[in-house]
Amino acid sequence: MPENSRKPLNVSERAAEQAINFARDIIVQLQHLTKCTLEINMREDYVCLDKLDGQGNASKWARIALYDKKGQDCTLMLYDKEWSVFFSGSYRACFKELDTMIAAESGDTVKASGSIQAEEATADTDSSAVESSDLSQADKDATHKSLPPNIREFPKEDIKVVQALVDEEKAKIPTEESLRIMELTPVEEYDGIFYKRDDLYMPFDDVPLSGGKVRQACSLILNNYEYIRDNCNGLVATPNSLTSPQGVIVARVAKEFGFRSLILYGGSSIESIRKHHLAMYALHLGAEIDLSTKMGYDSAIQAHLENRMSNGLKCFNVKFGINLTANPDAMIKAIGHQVQNLPDDLDVLVIPCGSCITACGIMWGLKHYDKKVGKTYLIQIAGHHRDKTIKEVEAAIQISFDYEFIPDKTYAYKKHVAPKFGGGVFDPIYEGKAYEYMLKHLDIKDKKVLFWIVGNSQALRDRAKKTQYDKVIINEYCQSEDEKIFVDNKVDKSIELSETNKDNILRTIEKLERFPQLKEQTAKIEIKGNHVDLKKKKASGKAAKWIRITVNDDECSDCELVMYSDGKKVSFSTKGSLVQCLETANAACYAS
Repeated sequence: MPENSRKPLNVSERAAEQAINFARDIIVQLQHLTKCTLEINMREDYVCLDKLDGQGNASKWARIALYDKKGQDCTLMLYDKEWSVFFSGSYRACFKELDTMIAAESGDTVKASGSIQAEEATADTDSSAVESSDLSQADKDATHKSLPPNIREFPKEDIKVVQALVDEEKAKIPTEESLRIMELTPVEEYDGIFYKRDDLYMPFDDVPLSGGKVRQACSLILNNYEYIRDNCNGLVATPNSLTSPQGVIVARVAKEFGFRSLILYGGSSIESIRKHHLAMYALHLGAEIDLSTKMGYDSAIQAHLENRMSNGLKCFNVKFGINLTANPDAMIKAIGHQVQNLPDDLDVLVIPCGSCITACGIMWGLKHYDKKVGKTYLIQIAGHHRDKTIKEVEAAIQISFDYEFIPDKTYAYKKHVAPKFGGGVFDPIYEGKAYEYMLKHLDIKDKKVLFWIVGNSQALRDRAKKTQYDKVIINEYCQSEDEKIFVDNKVDKSIELSETNKDNILRTIEKLERFPQLKEQTAKIEIKGNHVDLKKKKASGKAAKWIRITVNDDECSDCELVMYSDGKKVSFSTKGSLVQCLETANAACYAS
C-alpha cells in the first residue's frame, strides 16, 4: 500500500467536533465497524479510529484525512508499523470500505444496521442517522437553497455537516453589534462650546481608525457582505490619494470581513509609496495596489477602475459618492443616527467637510429626529464647492437641507493645522482648519454652539510613521517587471506550493500537446512561491516572462492568469483552474 504525501485540511475545533459526530452517526450503521471501534478523535487533523489491542488498551488502527470541506475527497489509511493508504473516496465511503474489510476478514457479509446501501438507494425517503433528525426534507431543501455558493455543492443528505459549516462561517462575520455601528458617541462641553465626539468611534483595537468615515465603511461592507462574497471574488477596491486615510480604512474594514482590498493611486510610483506612511500602512494591512493611472485626479483613477471592471475585474467599488444612491442606510442614516444625543435648540452647528457625504448624513439626522438648529454651517476645508454632491443626496433621499456652505480657501488641503481644545488636539487636515475658521469668522459669541468632530486621523498617521514594516512586497497588479521589487515594508501573503504540487503542476504544463500554440512559444517554466511563470525566448536569446499563473490553493482549482508583453501586463484577472488558465492562454496565443 502506498504512502500518502498529501496534507489533510486544517480544520477548526468546531469543524473537528462535527466531523467526529458525523463519524459516530455513520459507524452506528455499520455493525462490524461498531464492534471494533473503541474511540474516535481528531489528531493532527486526521479523524482517528482506535481499537482494543491484545492487552485491552486502545491502539491506533485507522485514520481518515479530509482534503476538502465537502467531504468528497478523503483518504483512509491503516496502521501497521507505519501509515499507508488503503482507500480514497468520500467520507462515508471510507467508513463503509473499512467495514467491508472487517467483514471480509471475519468471513461475514456486510449487513449494516439501517444499511448504508439501502440509505443511499432511498436517500429521499430514508431518515438515517447521517441526516439531522430534527429537519424535515422541506427544511433541508430550504436550507440547501439558502447556502452560500461555496458550500451549496454539498450533497443534501450531508445537511448536518453543511449546517455546521454554515454556522461556522456566519460566526466569523462581523455584525452591527460587534462593530458598534449604532452606538452613540458622546457630546462634551468645554469653555461653553459643545463637541460631538464622533472621533471616539474606534471599532478596532489594533489600528487607531476613528470617526464617521470608518462607521460608513463598516456599514457599507456589512450591508453588501453577501454581494461582495458571491459576486466580487471577495475583493473591495477604492481610489485614493497618497495622503488620505481612506485606503487604510478600506483595507482594515475589508480585512475584518475576510475580504481582500485593492487601493488605486494615480500619478504615483513605488518611490512615492515608500515616502507616504499611510500608503505603506495600507500595504501593511494586506492591501494590494494599482499604480497604473498616470494622473492623480480622482476622476482619472475612478475611470481606470471602472475600465478594469468592464474588462473582467470583479470587485466592490468603494467610493462614498457613488455608493450613496444604492446604500443610503450605510452612507447617510448610519451617520444621522448620531444626532440623537445632540443638545436641544442649538443656535449654531458647525460641520467640517470634505466630500460632504457625512455632512449630509448629519443634516438628514436633524430632520429625522426633529432637532432644532438655528444655523448649520458646512465648512469645506480646501475651498471646493460641493453643491452638486449635496443636491444629489437630497434627490436620492428626497429631502431638502437647510445650511450655509462655506468654501474656505485659507489653507491648502495638505497643510496641517492642529489647534487644541479641552478634549485634545483636532485632526490637522479637516477639523483643525474648520475650528480655526469658526473662531475667527463666525458669530458664536453668547450662543449655544456645537462643533461636530467627524474623526481624527492623527493617531493613525503617527502609528503609520512609527510602524516598523517587515518585508513588504508591492503587489504586482499593475507593476512592470522592473518595478516588481521588494521594499522594506510588506509581508508576502502568497502560499508556498509543496514539492508534490510543484511536480504535479510541471507534469500538467509539460503535457502541452493539447495547447499547441502555448507549447510552440514556451521556452522555460519556473515555479516560485505560488507563481508559475512561462517564459519565451526573445530575439536577444534571453527568456522573458510571458505568462504568469498564480495558484491560490493546493488543488489548483483557484488560479489567476496574467499575460505580459515587453514586461508590461496586458491581461488581468482571468480566473479558474490551472487547466482553464492554460486554455485561455493558448487561445490568446492563437488569436495573436
